[in-house]
Amino acid sequence: MKKLLGFVLGACVSLGLCISADAAASTAPTQVSAKPAVTKHYVKSTTLNVRTGMTTKHKVMGKLSRGQAVAVKKDMRNGWLQISYKGKTGYTSKAHIVSVVPKTITVEATSYTPFESTRGITAMGFNIKRNPKMKLIAVDPRIIPLGTKVWVEGYGEAIAGDTGGAIKGKRIDILLPTKREAFKWGRKHVKVRIL
Repeated sequence: MKKLLGFVLGACVSLGLCISADAAASTAPTQVSAKPAVTKHYVKSTTLNVRTGMTTKHKVMGKLSRGQAVAVKKDMRNGWLQISYKGKTGYTSKAHIVSVVPKTITVEATSYTPFESTRGITAMGFNIKRNPKMKLIAVDPRIIPLGTKVWVEGYGEAIAGDTGGAIKGKRIDILLPTKREAFKWGRKHVKVRIL
């Protein structure tokens, strides 16, 4: 686990996406707005149980997946985190969560339409053929975890809800409802801020 955490944080830092929460006190991240940086929390295990209490004897309420954002309410200081899970309070092991301070990155952005997808279902299960105007981007989950809310320059707020074979590293694909809009977007470098 320590190697995985080191790899995740090392990759995150080397790509300029984030800094570790421990380093946040000594390194001020670049911000787009004057709002202070808020630490974000993500699952680093393949799956992670959410429990009704702070021991493994408590009932499992649900499961979280690798890369999924976690809404931490409170660090219980005993190896457990109190989190918000589907509108309820749950608990999960702190050992399986990575904490990062987000900042803005510049990426190469292309676009796609719902009609280029054979099934029309994204990596997170969104039906983009039924919702072609949905604000969604395809990402490399190693850079921007799936489920992350982002702001994309020239596009607005969106959710990182899909992946793509050509979307590797600092590249994203934005969902646009028509081919005309997709051609108009073209290929450009834009700023992306994790929300």
